[in-house]
Amino acid sequence: MNILISYYSRTKTTEKVAIKLKEKLNCDLEEIIDKKDNSGPISYLISLLKALRSSPSDIKEIKKILKTMI
Repeated sequence: MNILISYYSRTKTTEKVAIKLKEKLNCDLEEIIDKKDNSGPISYLISLLKALRSSPSDIKEIKKILKTMI
């Protein structure tokens, strides 16, 4: 069974957890990257407003391809 952990981490806390899981599960890791820089307090508020409005973010293309087994 192949496992892929995909994560988004604004403050790098989630990234630390994802890396620990990767080490324990011996699996692939893929970071979801927003094309716009969301660092800083103003960007935090903008991110909050986008989340409340369910406005999607523009993310970079992922590198890992998931294959399903039927």
